[in-house]
Amino acid sequence: MKKQIEYFREKLGDDYFDRMLKNSSFEKRIGQDYLISFIQDIVNFHKENNSNAYKKITFLEFGCGAGWRTAEIKDKFNFNCYGVDPSKKAISHAKKNYPNVNFSTGSVTKVSSKLYGKIDIVFFGFCLFLVDQIDLFEVASITNKLLKPNGHIILMDFDTKNNYKKQFYKTNLFSHKMNFSSLFLWHPFYSICKFTSFTHKSNNITNDQDEKIGMYLINKYVRG
Repeated sequence: MKKQIEYFREKLGDDYFDRMLKNSSFEKRIGQDYLISFIQDIVNFHKENNSNAYKKITFLEFGCGAGWRTAEIKDKFNFNCYGVDPSKKAISHAKKNYPNVNFSTGSVTKVSSKLYGKIDIVFFGFCLFLVDQIDLFEVASITNKLLKPNGHIILMDFDTKNNYKKQFYKTNLFSHKMNFSSLFLWHPFYSICKFTSFTHKSNNITNDQDEKIGMYLINKYVRG
């Protein structure tokens, strides 16, 4: 049986990219201000601890799509940035428009092992809800391999307390809603530093689980 990621590599990733490209500028920028704030917290942490690590941070975004978000982080913080997405059209667009960022087609389970142990910040921006559930164990394992000992994960996805699935647009695939931070927080190496919740349309309170978004800042700390 085909995995969902295979459908995204073949065509659905390109279809999703086309749909996102047509969204309004506001919809595209959902969560970006929070992401920048979280990253600034990481930079401040290094500065306060008299560490020069903030001057050479490596940032990796999974599900980068058109690449604008990764490129904006590059421009603002001058990080060494990588963006990964299963859509060939999205990566082609990103490479053309943002040549100063390293973009490549792939996914969490198909990322280059050359990056293992070299990433300071891994960002998941609305992509884990489309990952095959059986692959989530591998996602956690590979993320751990990618991160440096004092690295960080920033995770943006649906903010839900209950696990459930929904049909993904007009396809035979499903989006799986759950608290993805638990993939990491069960382990003693990982702890939550910050959390914020907002919605697709505004900061207004809502009880609609399909509108609520959560963003987690998670720290990996490996004791010697």
